[in-house]
Amino acid sequence: MANRRMFSLDIVNTDKFLEMPMTAQALYFHLGMRADDDGFVASPVSVLRMVGGCKDDLSLLFAKGFVIPFNSGVCVVRHWKSNNYIQSDRYRPAIHVEEKALLTEDRNVYEFAPSTTGVIDSNPVSDLDTRCIQHVSIMDTQVRLELDNPSGRNCPDCGAEIMLYDIPYIGVIGREVECQCVKDQKEQKRLDLVTKGTAIIRKEMREDSGMGKRYQLYTFGRFKRSEGNGAALDAALRFVEDYCAGQAKYGGLMLCGNAGTGKTFLACAIANGLIDRRPIKDDWAEKGCDGWNGYNISSPVTFFGMADLLQRVRSSFNGQGAGENGAELIERAKSAKLLILDDFGAEKISDWVREVVYDIIEFRYQNVLHTVLTTNETPISLKEKYGERIADRVRNMCVTVPMTGKSQRRTAAMPASSEKEAVL
Repeated sequence: MANRRMFSLDIVNTDKFLEMPMTAQALYFHLGMRADDDGFVASPVSVLRMVGGCKDDLSLLFAKGFVIPFNSGVCVVRHWKSNNYIQSDRYRPAIHVEEKALLTEDRNVYEFAPSTTGVIDSNPVSDLDTRCIQHVSIMDTQVRLELDNPSGRNCPDCGAEIMLYDIPYIGVIGREVECQCVKDQKEQKRLDLVTKGTAIIRKEMREDSGMGKRYQLYTFGRFKRSEGNGAALDAALRFVEDYCAGQAKYGGLMLCGNAGTGKTFLACAIANGLIDRRPIKDDWAEKGCDGWNGYNISSPVTFFGMADLLQRVRSSFNGQGAGENGAELIERAKSAKLLILDDFGAEKISDWVREVVYDIIEFRYQNVLHTVLTTNETPISLKEKYGERIADRVRNMCVTVPMTGKSQRRTAAMPASSEKEAVL
């Protein structure tokens, strides 16, 4: 058995783990340190006594699904293979063959095999009514249930008989098995919190991206397809799909066209599409309901109007900015995972502007960072404005997508009342 063990933050940094008492958390770490190469602990009660814990700490680890007990007195760390990777030349198989035979693995998590009861010396329970008996393949207490030991009470919500369970070797006797209807209610409440929290976090992402409130409303669903912009819409949708799948083969898009043709609208639809596709863990979402963003979930997109960015940088260098640091603004634009620069080329050109723009474009070009540009210019006029150094890099970074047609500001407008409501 190795002298070093690992613990995954995906397990021990969850609310489910952190809400346990420190004594139960410490017991989990000590069990992990003393487990064999398959995660089995031969004497969990001895470990419990050694760390000065109480029986409730071990019971809580069972109840939370972090540890699975067996009637033999052995237990196994349920997420052992999520925590540890042991090289084959150092691996020593567990000696607890009978207990291991009762288990199966699902995505590196131990579960009881469907054909077992979860204990070595009990009878199969397949013929019993298990409406109010916990299922051994989900994250509830993995214990021996005394199925012939009803409590004599019925669930006040669904009327099903409440059963009791024992964990004899740690002295737990006659504890109630939580009724399935209570579990369902808790799960529905949790899902409602996840839905609400996810919406709150995504709203924070949109604000963090730099998009204004109106731009946060621009989605592919509201974009009006026409003959002049259909190819651009398809390119934008394909870009979002490829980007989310990690298969974007080019550095980005440059949406070109006259004012009002929907370039900014489509760029913001890309941003909102990526934000809506950003995975959010359930425990993050539940915390998000309380307005807490301790996980620092940032937006996957950074949005700047080109003229606004340069003005903010210039003001900060002149000591007139609103507490902003110009160098930090430039660094944010340079290093953003995906950068959207709106109205590229609309700013008044000077040598200073060319150097700032070159600094941003060159960094993103060299580091193969994805960039979406919108511009009223053509590739030729961009070369005339910025020079060959910048124009050549933009041409190699971004696929040029022309856009024509009627103004999206008119065709995609919302009724004033509904737009105000959406912004609020």
